[in-house]
Amino acid sequence: RIIPDRNALQRGDLVFFTRTYRTRYFITHVAIFLADNRMLHAASDIVRINDFPERAYWWKDYFIFGTRLLAAEEKKK
Repeated sequence: RIIPDRNALQRGDLVFFTRTYRTRYFITHVAIFLADNRMLHAASDIVRINDFPERAYWWKDYFIFGTRLLAAEEKKK
């Protein structure tokens, strides 16, 4: 399920970003949303938890969409 509105993200959703560096690929960064605008992501060679305030450029300029993985039980509904 695609989540275009970042305000609808829930804990565990995958968050996709574009243009975080120069490349021919559209999606350049993926993070796991932790809640309260916090994300777990890999930055170079380390894993970080970052706070991204509402006005942060990551949200404004690079956020594309989020997605929620459904459990097998939910898919059957």
